[in-house]
Amino acid sequence: NDNERALSLKLFSRSDTHQEWPSKSKAYSIKPDAAVQQLKITCETGEQICWGAWMKVQTVSGEVRSNGERETRTSTQSAGAGERGQRSCEHCCHVCADGAVAPVTKLRDHEPGAR
Repeated sequence: NDNERALSLKLFSRSDTHQEWPSKSKAYSIKPDAAVQQLKITCETGEQICWGAWMKVQTVSGEVRSNGERETRTSTQSAGAGERGQRSCEHCCHVCADGAVAPVTKLRDHEPGAR
């Protein structure tokens, strides 16, 4: 994660189990760090596993509310399969194989506009 903020990451099985790592209700928090970070999971041989990453971004607009505060909006920037694992993507899915290691992925290399 070469961004200045932490991002959330999940792994999604595209098999009939629809398993998610770390779980259906949690995501990994990937802290800003130039070092390669690695996750190990247990999956079924031949199962397609896709990653999805996202970051919530708050922006302050030029609009001023009646109470004098500026309008704040929250949006989500996502990459790979996205926050719910439903987006189609290139280079974000890999086939599970015993002892296999998926290649290192830099989000900026695969998703224009994503961080």
